[in-house]
Amino acid sequence: MRVRADLVDWTAINSASFGRDPGTIDVDAELAACTAPDRRVHRFLVRDADGRAVAAGAQRLPGPVVRLPLGRRHPARRPRPPAYTALLAVRIAAARALGLRRVGLYARTDTSWPIVARQGFVRAGPMAYWTRGG
Repeated sequence: MRVRADLVDWTAINSASFGRDPGTIDVDAELAACTAPDRRVHRFLVRDADGRAVAAGAQRLPGPVVRLPLGRRHPARRPRPPAYTALLAVRIAAARALGLRRVGLYARTDTSWPIVARQGFVRAGPMAYWTRGG
């Protein structure tokens, strides 16, 4: 099934980007969540001209504003045109198709911020990282 293969590729890209073991993810459970009629998370995969998966992202629909988490390009692949830009554009188009007028995302100042700024996003505030104390 192509959908399952796409999800395996999606998982591999995110695992490589975050330094995680892709074998720790239950692909069948993720597939069930992604294909449920009332799903709130949508996943996107960008392939290059040779069919290799080069970028992966998601969007969450908690309410009137869509969140775009997990926009990642495979760290070992630099496709042209830039896959992250294509991934961002397709997620914005999908949000518009659902009737949503606003999207929000987290962008690291040293990586994705210049890309999202060129597409018209404005900084709304900092993000705090929390860790569990011991």
